[in-house]
Amino acid sequence: MIGFGQTVRRWWPALLGGRPKSAWAAAAWVVVSAGVLAWNETRAFRRAQVVAEAAEHVVSVDANRVDPANEGRIVHVVGRVGGARPLRDPIFGVSQTGIQLRRTVEVYQWQEHRHDPEPGSGEDATYTYTKAWSQDLAASESFHDTSKINPGQMVFTSHLTTAPRVTVGAFRLSAELVGRVPADRPVPVTEAVHKKLSEQLPRQLRVVEGAYYLPYGLESAAGVPEVGDLRISFRVARPEVVSVIARQAGEVLSLTGAGPDRIAERVAPGRQTAAELLADGGLVSIVWIWVVRVVAWAAVLAGLLMIPGRAWRRRAATALPASLGLAGLSWGLVRLCDRPAAAIALVVAAAGVVVIGLLAGGAPRRRPAG
Repeated sequence: MIGFGQTVRRWWPALLGGRPKSAWAAAAWVVVSAGVLAWNETRAFRRAQVVAEAAEHVVSVDANRVDPANEGRIVHVVGRVGGARPLRDPIFGVSQTGIQLRRTVEVYQWQEHRHDPEPGSGEDATYTYTKAWSQDLAASESFHDTSKINPGQMVFTSHLTTAPRVTVGAFRLSAELVGRVPADRPVPVTEAVHKKLSEQLPRQLRVVEGAYYLPYGLESAAGVPEVGDLRISFRVARPEVVSVIARQAGEVLSLTGAGPDRIAERVAPGRQTAAELLADGGLVSIVWIWVVRVVAWAAVLAGLLMIPGRAWRRRAATALPASLGLAGLSWGLVRLCDRPAAAIALVVAAAGVVVIGLLAGGAPRRRPAG
């Protein structure tokens, strides 16, 4: 893929009066980054609590019988899926039997990538631009290179069509849970379907490799996408058996709660135990927690490196252990109520690492008089 580069100056040195020499600004950067780190650890702790509570209290029940004694409880159900019916996309007329028909609309567009130099290097930030397919339209008005222009809006958007009543044994899935069932079967677009609705659709729309293709301009070379082109594909969910963890409300299996409590519900095709569902469903959340953790720690490290008054090597000797210590402090403080002994030990050790880091750089050396 061909990329385009552009170099621009940072915006934050200008706010600080030229180069980032303000200790107050660097300290504020560290405080904000440490706050993000602490928030992420709190969120991770809350997620672990909810999953642990669900694993402890979830009840595996018979899918063929609704027991009133389990009302309001988190239940684990494995059973055959019922309620599949012919589903039809309201615009494109694509139809397929299942419990969910998903239309995915992607736009070929410019995407911007920012590359920051090492803190304190005095170099400029660099921006590169690539073209790619994506469901989310990037606002090119905020690009630093104003020559890279994306369309202002998408003519068509993604859409989900679900069956009105989907059952798992004697239970009924809520609409939200039906929408979470993976649509894993492609539904090819045929020329026969296209001809039936050709008068109601844009003239430029054509069928390419089992999907609809809508060029943005009047002319588009075959096989060569242009910025603004749309690609529209369809997938259907038609599982025979699903495994569900959800809250029982009468005969309905619904979301387990609001906010962070919602991480407990799971729905997946096939037969899975409650432990397998909880472990598999939390993988994406765990990955994002680690991504935020690493980025926030890097931001703390960058802020410490921006503190002026010392040579680069001395700042590095101070910043690395101090940032690791702050990360340990955030984890320890969040876990005080959960694991007090381990948390207190970590807080003391992390505080020591922070102090050692701050002292490692030492005071700036003064040149001898004369």
